[in-house]
Amino acid sequence: MCDNSPLRRPADGEPRGAKDRLRADELTSFGSTHAGIVRVPDGATSESPAPIIVVAPERYGLVQHTVDIADRFAANGWAAISPDFYTGISEDEAGRLPGLSDAHVMEHIDAALAHLADDPRCDSSRVVVFGVCRSGSWGLLASAAHPEVVGVIMLYGGAQPKEWELNADRDRAYAEIIKASAAPVLAIYGERDHTMSIEMVTRVREALEESRRSYRMSIVKDMPHGWLNDTMPGRYYQDVAESTWTDMLAFLREVDPAHNDQTIAGPGQITWEFRATVGTDYDFSKNERHE
Repeated sequence: MCDNSPLRRPADGEPRGAKDRLRADELTSFGSTHAGIVRVPDGATSESPAPIIVVAPERYGLVQHTVDIADRFAANGWAAISPDFYTGISEDEAGRLPGLSDAHVMEHIDAALAHLADDPRCDSSRVVVFGVCRSGSWGLLASAAHPEVVGVIMLYGGAQPKEWELNADRDRAYAEIIKASAAPVLAIYGERDHTMSIEMVTRVREALEESRRSYRMSIVKDMPHGWLNDTMPGRYYQDVAESTWTDMLAFLREVDPAHNDQTIAGPGQITWEFRATVGTDYDFSKNERHE
């Protein structure tokens, strides 16, 4: 299933830490300046190519959790590619990676899609982009630039206040980015997320509706930021993580043109689905970071 697979454990036998980025020698080259990991399902052939999913990482960069996500998508029939968006970029003194400009993000996504376009086992006309945490809005960026993007997954990301700020990293209004594509969106958030409030989440919902984009959005009761990440036990919730995977895989089937009997919206139609369970005592200021 895997191409140029990084080892789950480094050569010295010690487990890879949750925030340990993959080394350059563990990555597949996408040309002279880009690299990442590639996962192609075993059954993919030139006669039966797999659809593509671009897996963008959390703010920690290309770490084991990203590898695990790509592996699971590939195990479910999708050619997964995860660029190292932080090639050549180091953490600051606090151990944090800097934010990235939209132009920088798209440079890496473009390189990843160009790389798979040369692989006959991959169908470049069927692309979904998965973003999580800091990379939550990157699928919206990609769908605005690439008409072959048929779906966007946003997992507890893309609703932080910074998304709406115009600056050196983003020179195009977020509402305009959202409006620039017709690709359906699956967006899943947690009630107890400390990085974005329910008000910010519903602002994204309103922008999707104003743009007449199909979406399926949910706010999950009691969930903190990062509940899918089993490399960080303090924030991982297995039951909700598995139901999230069920929702994501169902969405992939619905937006994949090869399954045109299961589309999220019929021809000439828009589908808006929103569900949330929020406590009457909700107070964003009391939401805490989980490790």
